[in-house]
Amino acid sequence: IILAILTGELLYVMIGFMVVGGLRLLWFSVYLKKDRCFSMFHYDKKLFTELAKYSAPLGMAVLVNSMIDYTHQVIVSNQVSAAEFAIYSIGCFQIPFIGIVSMSVSRVAIVKFCELHQENDLGHIVQILSNSFRKLSLIFFPAFIFLSSVAPYLITLLYTDAYTQSLPIFRTFIWILPLAAILVEYTPSSLGDSTHGFKVNC
Repeated sequence: IILAILTGELLYVMIGFMVVGGLRLLWFSVYLKKDRCFSMFHYDKKLFTELAKYSAPLGMAVLVNSMIDYTHQVIVSNQVSAAEFAIYSIGCFQIPFIGIVSMSVSRVAIVKFCELHQENDLGHIVQILSNSFRKLSLIFFPAFIFLSSVAPYLITLLYTDAYTQSLPIFRTFIWILPLAAILVEYTPSSLGDSTHGFKVNC
């Protein structure tokens, strides 16, 4: 990053990411070999095949979902001027805490779902899913009402009066908040069905 600032070249940022990624991979390999007696370069072919069959649909689901998330912006950008697209993109900007909270809860829930699935305790899974929905609703529903109320002031504060036309788009986009409280999309993969997300996204 320092080289990128000094030289003004984005190439150094990309090189830095590659170097850091390589160092992390090297450190992780040494850690597994030394402390866990496991080598990343020697693997069980049968286990690798099972993992690939499970993880490949998950990866494809993420890829398709990413394409879906940005398709609307691509379509709009091809239909309107740059100024109009700026208004649209500001109206549907991402609210950071939504992803942070929902992802944190889902990661904890998925681990617990896997444990309970191995014990065939489906009743407890339903209970945890219900509790997660209720707790997230206590955060997201008030946040939805609050953001709907202060939307004009928020848009003006963040982007000045020049983008007040983004207000209707923003108020439409934040309807994702109540839906974010539902963790149903993570449940099938934690129960062993990794193809569900891919099928739904397609």
